[in-house]
Amino acid sequence: MSTYGGWGQGEDEEEVVWQLARLLKTRAWLVGGRDDAAIEAVYRHRGALREVLAAVGCTLALEADLVRVYNPAPPLSARLPEGGSAQGVWFWLAVGALESLPARVRLGQVAAAARVGAAEIELPVTQSRVELSAFAAGLRRLCGCGVLEELEGRVEALVDGEEDPPVLLKVHHTRLLHLLPRGVPVDEWGQWAIDPAGDPAGWLAGLERPADAGLRVCAMLADQAVVHACDLDEDELRWLSDKGPTDGAALARSFGLTLEHRLEGAAWVMPQETYDERVAGRFRFPGRRRSDAGTVRHAALLLIDGLVSEGERGGVGAPGSG
Repeated sequence: MSTYGGWGQGEDEEEVVWQLARLLKTRAWLVGGRDDAAIEAVYRHRGALREVLAAVGCTLALEADLVRVYNPAPPLSARLPEGGSAQGVWFWLAVGALESLPARVRLGQVAAAARVGAAEIELPVTQSRVELSAFAAGLRRLCGCGVLEELEGRVEALVDGEEDPPVLLKVHHTRLLHLLPRGVPVDEWGQWAIDPAGDPAGWLAGLERPADAGLRVCAMLADQAVVHACDLDEDELRWLSDKGPTDGAALARSFGLTLEHRLEGAAWVMPQETYDERVAGRFRFPGRRRSDAGTVRHAALLLIDGLVSEGERGGVGAPGSG
C-alpha cells in the first residue's frame, strides 16, 4: 500500500510538479511497495522535476522500484556536531557489514558483523542501552531508505539485549551504492582523497559544491529553515541582495513556496494556500493566529538548525529534560 496515494490525479501539472518537488526535498528515498503512487507520479513528471531539483543543486536517480534524490554538499558554514554522532557511526558500520552478508539475514548476524567492524576501527563496544539504541536507530534509517526490509520482527528488538533476537531482514544490496554521497574527490587510484574518519572537517570541506553563488544560496534555502546572512560569503551575499528578491522568489514558487527576505537573511515559507500535510505534517509553525505568535516561537524557528545538531538523546552534550 502506498504512503502517498493520489499523487497527480486530476490536478494541474504545475501544481503536481511542485508538490512532488517538495516531497522529494523532504523524503530523498521513495521505495517500491511503500511509495508506489509517488514513484509513478515522479516518472510521469521526471523531466520537469529534474529541472526544478537541478536549480537547487540536486540530482534525481530513477530505478524501477526506487527514487533517490542526491542533495548538494552542505555549505562550508555548516557546523559538525562535536564528537560526531553515535547513530551515524553505527549506521555506517551496519552499511559496511551488509555488503558481505546474504540477502536474507538475521539481525544477530548484522550486529555481530558490525561489531567486528567496530573492532577494526578500535571503537569500544559496550553493548550499553545507549549504544544499542544508536545502532537500532541506524538500522531504522536503513529501513527507511529501503536498503533493509523487515521480514519478521523489528530492528528495535536489538535494544532488549538479546544475542540473537528473532528478527529476519532482507538486504537490498544494489541500493547500498545509493547511500554514498556524490562529488567526493578521489585520488589517482580511485580512492577518497581525504579519509572522512581521520579528517571529517577536511573531507566535508573537500566535497564538490556548485560554482554558481546563486545555486548555492538556493540550495541552502531549500534545505535550511533559515539562511542567515552572516553565514554567506561575499558572492552569496551579493546574489541574495541583488537577485534573491526576483530569482530566488521565482524559484521558490516552483516549489509552491514564497520567499521571505530580510536584512538578517532569508527563508522559503510554505503559504497557507499551498500547505500540504502529506509533506509538512499537521502542525503549522509559527502559527498565523495571534495566540500562536510570539518571540519564543520565532526564536525557535531561527534556532532549529542549531538545536537539531546538538548531541544525542542520552549522550554527552545531549539536551536536558524537555
